[in-house]
This record gives sequence, structure tokens and C-alpha cells, in this order.
Amino acid sequence: MQIGYMRISKGEQTTAHEARCVSESSCRKNLSRCDEWSQGDRPQFQAMLDFARPGDTIVVWRLDRLGRSLKHLIETVMGLQARGINFRSLTEHVDMSTPGGKFTFHLFGALAEMERDVIR
Repeated sequence: MQIGYMRISKGEQTTAHEARCVSESSCRKNLSRCDEWSQGDRPQFQAMLDFARPGDTIVVWRLDRLGRSLKHLIETVMGLQARGINFRSLTEHVDMSTPGGKFTFHLFGALAEMERDVIR
């Protein structure tokens, strides 16, 4: 099963664009969350992790939707892989079920962290 996960940082933002992209990728279950990453309270994120089973794929619009930092992103994806759960990011065309996807994941993860730091 493909599970879509969407996240926005501020209440005035919307997940509409993410939802459209994720739904076009045939996700059967979608979870979304408006949260401040620094607060650490992410019930929908945890619900997504708890719901996913071996053979499932977590789908996000962009890499930075899944992790607070490069370290957190890598830990999360490696934890998913250890449980037999695949990961896909639509914008960066990352599919962790392929060697090229694994390489691209690490490359774009670093770029996403830099972009977030520049914005701050």
C-alpha cells in the first residue's frame, strides 16, 4: 500500500498542492499535519509510522516533508527500510527501492537541509 504523508509548518499554509500530488501517485491512505517541527509533538507523523507495514511505501511531496534535519531524514528512512517499508519523494523522483534512488536521496537530502538553513 502507498501511504501519503503531508506536512505544513504554519497554520496559514495549506496542504492542497501536496495532497493533489500525493493523490495522483495512487496513495490509498493520506495523513497530514500542521506542526512546528521544533515542538517535537507530531501525532500524524507517528500515526504514519505506526500504520506502515512491510511492503508499504511512504510517499511525500518533497524530502523536507519527512525530516527536520538531514540526520533525522536519514534516520527515518533507514528505520523504514529496516522494517521493510519503501520511501518515495515525488519532487526529487527518489525511490529508495532502487540504487539510483538511494544515491539521489542522500544528495537531495543535503540540499534540502541547506535550503532550509538559508531560509532561516
